[in-house]
Amino acid sequence: MARTYRSNKELLLMEIVKLEIETDQSVIEQVIQVHQNRLPRLPVPSLADTGLKYLDTVEPLVLPFQYQVAQENVRDFIEGQGKELYEKLLLRNQTEPYSWLETWWNEKAYFEYRERLPINVSFQMEFPDCSEDTRGEDRGAHLIFLILLFRDRLESGEIEPEVISGNQNCMNAYTKFFNACRIPKYGKDYTRTYKSKESKHIVVLLNNKFYSFDVYWKDGRFLSPPQIALQIERVIELETKENSNDPPVGFLTSENRDNWARVRDSLIESDVNRESLDIIERAALILCLDKGSVSSKDLPELLFHGGGSGKNSGNRFWDKPMQLCVMENAKGGIAFEHSRIDGIPCARICETVLDWESNGVTYIHQDSFEPMDEPVKLKWDLNEYHLNEIEKAKFSFDRAINSLEFVIEHFDVYGKDYIKSCDISPDSWLQASFQLAYYRMHDKISPVYESASTGRYRNARTETGRTATREMTDFVKLMIDNTVPKIQKIEKFTLASNAHRSYMKDASKGYGVDRLLLGLKILNEESGQPMHPIFLDEAFAKSSHWSLSTSQLNLKKMKSVSFGPVVDDGYGIFYSIGKQKIVISVTAWKNSYPTSAYIFKEHLLESFSMLADLFEMQPKL
Repeated sequence: MARTYRSNKELLLMEIVKLEIETDQSVIEQVIQVHQNRLPRLPVPSLADTGLKYLDTVEPLVLPFQYQVAQENVRDFIEGQGKELYEKLLLRNQTEPYSWLETWWNEKAYFEYRERLPINVSFQMEFPDCSEDTRGEDRGAHLIFLILLFRDRLESGEIEPEVISGNQNCMNAYTKFFNACRIPKYGKDYTRTYKSKESKHIVVLLNNKFYSFDVYWKDGRFLSPPQIALQIERVIELETKENSNDPPVGFLTSENRDNWARVRDSLIESDVNRESLDIIERAALILCLDKGSVSSKDLPELLFHGGGSGKNSGNRFWDKPMQLCVMENAKGGIAFEHSRIDGIPCARICETVLDWESNGVTYIHQDSFEPMDEPVKLKWDLNEYHLNEIEKAKFSFDRAINSLEFVIEHFDVYGKDYIKSCDISPDSWLQASFQLAYYRMHDKISPVYESASTGRYRNARTETGRTATREMTDFVKLMIDNTVPKIQKIEKFTLASNAHRSYMKDASKGYGVDRLLLGLKILNEESGQPMHPIFLDEAFAKSSHWSLSTSQLNLKKMKSVSFGPVVDDGYGIFYSIGKQKIVISVTAWKNSYPTSAYIFKEHLLESFSMLADLFEMQPKL
């Protein structure tokens, strides 16, 4: 049967006439392994240098006597117990196959975290709109096809590693997007991955119900967009014909991880439930067909948490790494589960798929459809305990959603072109804006977590960029003093920008402070010795209380990204700095006065204006 691809840009996929997948997932791992073997290991920073850098980061955040205590604790740690722990860490670096940090980070930062995944861990990536006459099921079918095409090209070795600042990035995360699922276990979760031959199907959620159908033929080719659309239409017909009010099982995955683990253990005592969960967890990916047409303004928040039990929060399975969500009016995006994947590879998948979509990559059938098996509705065997837990999960998640403030701002007065003309790093400009907004609102300097990618190293992920430096603190305090000349403020701003860039450069090379301190703290806990005072004093607590948790990506076709705050009285801030535009997402909890995402956004816009005014630009906000 002949099939062709068409593209408006250099016939992007003409070379892929027959799409085939490998029969074993080890193939993709072997393809990636060729690149992985060339990557260096994550370094172990010097203990003494880390101690000095750590003290630099805590000084702006604590009182003088607290800083003095921190100095004494750092000195004692480096000269005493820290030496012993550091030697153990060096030994671990020699015995761990790829990275001394990898297992610790995945477990401590993610798998041992017991709170709900949506809002607290997961994040959304919003897709641009398509033509108004496009149906949700048609766009969903085309996007599924393109995502499967990405997986196919990944398995064939056609997807090259990202290159950032001249360094090729680790591709380990790409083995966790497809055929995978986070599994809840009491105390500590884990990720289960499956072979490609075990994951030839997708799962479609519609009205909180689960349906499944194969997206691959027996010879390894996968379905075309019209074929996928036909299967989705069959799912809709099944749902319309049945018109039942099934319990929204997906809500269970939004719960506290220990609660969900207990319920899941009970569920899998039934063969019916075990089979349904197995189908979901093995699925290549999930398509969430959400009810209703949504506005562009409301879309990001619905992608982020579903909107509650009255909307689409139960039309999810939050344990899956990647859920494609499409509304009836074809607006959509992806909800990602963060435990094994970070923003850069997620953005790459999204931007690649969106580029293919916008360039007109289509799949044209020249012959009639081949017979396809009908989609299957997944069944559940639920007792009173399960039904009660679903209701409790609905109530709990609704309460969390109602407690969240969620703001998206598309600031189009200026972007990186103007900022660069001021000889200031665009990233430093944004970090200064965040700190200035926070200081004007809360009357204090905030610890800042800026995500710094360490992807140049094998199986490495991120390091913390501690951007609340002495220089940044001095600049922010000077900015609110109207008696200080602009030229002096600009000089301080330049110093703050240089200090910020220097720290981020070190962090991206693996020479921050937080990951080494995490490793040493874990070894301290495992040693059975009393916890050293360096991990117990006010400086350590305050400097790692991330009231400002920030991360940026370069958005090309995507419209926004959002994630939640990491502390109760903090903000989750995503930002993207375009040439003429800045995209900001801010989240915060309503019940932690005076924290407010809405008020913070207003202060942030004023900060943008204040910084521009330093350089004689007076934008009208």
